[in-house]
Order: sequence, then structure tokens, then C-alpha cells
Amino acid sequence: AVLAVVSLKRRPVPPPAALPASDGAWQGLEQRVQQLETAMPAAIQRLGLVRFDAFPGSGGQFSFSAALLDARDSGVVLTAISGREETRLYAKRLTAGVCQQPLSPEEHEAVKKALGVAEGRGG
Repeated sequence: AVLAVVSLKRRPVPPPAALPASDGAWQGLEQRVQQLETAMPAAIQRLGLVRFDAFPGSGGQFSFSAALLDARDSGVVLTAISGREETRLYAKRLTAGVCQQPLSPEEHEAVKKALGVAEGRGG
């Protein structure tokens, strides 16, 4: 099994400072909340996953397309095409929900799922 971790974070969030025991604790907490609110739009917030058989007769739906998007609908679509003897992994970048490269039907469906676009509705 392979585990992949993708980070779309644009800048690191500093660790929280020790909060003083006085009313300054609330100020420190407010600053930390502001830092997190600033960082959150860049975090992965939406996931769309489509499993499929890449080759006729392969069975098991070992191939997949996964869309990982942030609050701005930007991120990456990862596609793994699994054959009998090898698996190939492809990554395509999305910016504001748009990809500069053509998307396969499975990749398009993964993006639609991540964006929450229901079947039968436009998008």
C-alpha cells in the first residue's frame, strides 16, 4: 500500500505561544485564532474521489482520481492508473477550479464531487 500526503499550505503557521495567566491570555488567543483564519483558506477543505477500472476486464477498481481543493477551489487532481504490472500516478494543478491541462472524465467527476456539484446539475 502507498500513502501520499499533499500539502497545499502556502505559508507555515507559527506554533502558539505560551499564554499568560492574565487577561493577556485572551489577546493571545485572539491572535492565534486570527492566524488560523488567515491560514485556513489554503488548507485542503474539499475532497472528491472516483474509483474506476482503467482497463477492460481488470476488475477491482484499483485506479482512482482524487481532487484535493482548498477554499479557493485550487489544489490538485491526482490520478493513479493501475495495470497488471505497474501503476502510474499523474498530478494536475487546479487554480480557482480550472485546470490548464485537459481532464479525463474521471478527473472531471472527482473535481465535481469536491466542489459539491450534484449529478444532473450544471458545472
